[in-house]
Amino acid sequence: MTRLLFPLCLLIATATAALAAEGGGPGSAPAPGEGPGAPQGGGAMLWIWLLPLGLLIVLMLSSSRAQKREARQRQEMMEGVRVGQKVVTIGGIHGEVVRKGEAEVDLKLGEGPVVTFNLTAIASVKGAEV
Repeated sequence: MTRLLFPLCLLIATATAALAAEGGGPGSAPAPGEGPGAPQGGGAMLWIWLLPLGLLIVLMLSSSRAQKREARQRQEMMEGVRVGQKVVTIGGIHGEVVRKGEAEVDLKLGEGPVVTFNLTAIASVKGAEV
């Protein structure tokens, strides 16, 4: 998705600049055949505001969807942790799950002690012991 953002922004900026140049600007002379009472072409000005607004809405929606998907995957990962699996905490500590509670998990650190962590402290699951 991020690979598409820069070219999309560039395309919108180019289109906006082209529309602005096409519509003229304040103080520009009227085209031949148009008098002071002729209707002005304000359609280009509308597009200048609608294109960036549309881009902003698309970016917000895509960002929101990505965040929800990541949160759902993380929740599933935390619920799927089982005794015997090797995990890595957000602090980089590697350990094996020896007990799992509702909000806490006990990890055995190598041949050393058993340490209690919040379940949300687990960053990744390395695999299950068979």
